[in-house]
This record gives sequence, C-alpha cells and structure tokens, in this order.
Amino acid sequence: MKLASPVGTFVFRLGSELLGATTGHLLVLQVPAGKTLIRLERDENLRLIFTHASPGTGTRVASVDLMPLAQAPFIMIGLSWTPNETSLCAGDSSDPMDILSSKGQPSRREFRIADNGGIVHLGDENVRVMGVHVRVGGQTVLEPTAINAWRDTLKAIEIFQSGTSPEGFLFEVVCANLAVAMLVTGFETYTKRRFLEIEEEGVAANYARLSGKFFSAADRQRNEPGRVESDAANDGITPARRMVNEGRINFQDYDNCRNAYNRAYGVKFGELQGATNVLLDQVKQFIRYRHRVVHVSALTTMVNQDQVPPEEPVFANRALAEQAISAFSQFVQALHEATLRLRPEAAGE
Repeated sequence: MKLASPVGTFVFRLGSELLGATTGHLLVLQVPAGKTLIRLERDENLRLIFTHASPGTGTRVASVDLMPLAQAPFIMIGLSWTPNETSLCAGDSSDPMDILSSKGQPSRREFRIADNGGIVHLGDENVRVMGVHVRVGGQTVLEPTAINAWRDTLKAIEIFQSGTSPEGFLFEVVCANLAVAMLVTGFETYTKRRFLEIEEEGVAANYARLSGKFFSAADRQRNEPGRVESDAANDGITPARRMVNEGRINFQDYDNCRNAYNRAYGVKFGELQGATNVLLDQVKQFIRYRHRVVHVSALTTMVNQDQVPPEEPVFANRALAEQAISAFSQFVQALHEATLRLRPEAAGE
C-alpha cells in the first residue's frame, strides 16, 4: 500500500527493450494500490507516459519523448507524485546529466479503481462523462469520487437556475429552496465519500478516537466497538468504513461530520484554511434552512420563519441561493485541500 501514499517516489531501471523490437503500444507497469493507480506506458510514437490517479487528486499524466535516449543501454526512470504535482524523469543510466523530465497535467482520460479491483477507464480527449456508476452482480463497484459528485451537484444547480417560468418570483423562491436542499445533500455526499476515500489513499482512520466519540457508554458496555472491528475484519474492510456502513455517523449533521473528521483524521473544521467562523456559521445555517424546506414546504418564502423574531427575516431568492453556493463551495474546497495534506504517518495520533 506504500504506492497509495499521497506523496511518493518510485525509481527503477529498464533495458533497451523499452525502445527496441516491440512496436506499437507497450504497457510497462500498472499497479493499483488501494484506490490509487500508478501506470507507465510507451506509445507507438516512443513517448513514455506516466499516469497517476487517485480519488482526491483525479488523473494526471506526464510524458517524455524517448527518441533522444535511443542509444542508451539502460534507462533510469523516476516517478514522483504529491497532491499538487506529478512528474516523470527518464535518462541514460550511464550519463546522469542526460535527463528528460515532464510535469503532469490533469487528464480528460480518467482512471479509477473499482471496489472489485477492476481498473476502469472513463472519458477521453473531447469526451466528457459525468455521474458514472458501475454495477457488477447487483453491487455498485464504482461511483463518482467525492469531489466529482460535488461538482456534479453544482452543475445541476447551474442548469435548473438557468431556466425560466411565467410564475415570476414564486419560481425564484422554488429555485432558491431547491438549491439549498441540493447543496446540503451534496455536502453530505461529499463529506461521507471523502471520509472513506482518505483511507483508500493510504491514510488510516484513528478508529480508537472515532469509536470513543460515536459509541455510547451502553454501546461500550456491550463491546460494540469490538464487534464492529470483528465484523469489519470478516468483511475485509476497515472499522471506520463499517461504522459508516452501519449509519453510525450522520454526515448531514454538521456536528457529527465535524467530530468524525476530527477524531478519525485530526482535521478540524475550525482550522481549515480560509474557513472563517462566519463561513462555518453560514454552512450550519443553510443546513437548518434545508430542514425547513424539506420538512415544511419547498414554497417557503421565509426560510428562518421559526427564528423570527429575534432574527431578521431571510427570504428565499436568487441572492440567497448564490450566498449558499458560495459558502458550501468555499467549505468543500477548504476541506478537500486539508484532506490532501494528510499523510500516513499522522494516522493513530
């Protein structure tokens, strides 16, 4: 699982067969580690192509032209990756100064590793895919990554807000309320999926701290934490994933979500870069508004009616929708970047 680490370097040597008799496409290596993929290939034009893919960073590709190394008896290859950058180096092993290098770029051709271990290729240049789900034997083995699911939510809101209706202001009320409801659902989907993806990227959740928060005294008396560990081992999954599968963490509840990330990974919402107290209060406020919209009426014109007074009235309109989109987008971006900075050595602290 070391190749699943968010930061890594892989250096090795290959013989002249990389440039020799074999023509056409050559897959040099393809290593899945957790949900991370390390792939190296040579195409028919003698380009060496390094692909690094993980749920958090997406798919990045770097390539170099091998023709300048045609006379090299052995080729040294270096692959490196971080959450912010991937790079590929290739050079003549007998001449350390003769090195070709390239930085990775985001790729339209996305690689994903399904739950059944299969490697799935999605999209390509000039081909866009969204919301891909793969089911095998009645089980979902692939669904959009957390960040892609969030982007799909924003796109869906953009689409319906571009519509028009003769209902005038009432249409604006409905659009604003639906936007708030969809954003909160998107928040829940993102935080739940990302919580699970982190372990798949090589950073283990601290189960002891997580279970200490989410099991009651009665649960601990019945040794529920131990039972979850045992069931998780039997299922071949982590205890943290088993807790999520059992619905013990409600990611639509702000406090539940905050405590889960803090206890499992040491990610504190109050310390996210760019997430001010005002922003966090807005997120919590919109979650409350969503409950009123869903459980009272999508035609609610005053989303904080149950708090007026002492609060000033807040009306459902386009300005409110834009404020909600901005707040949740800033929060998700800040949280995502914080999760990308996690490292395996932090696990268990």
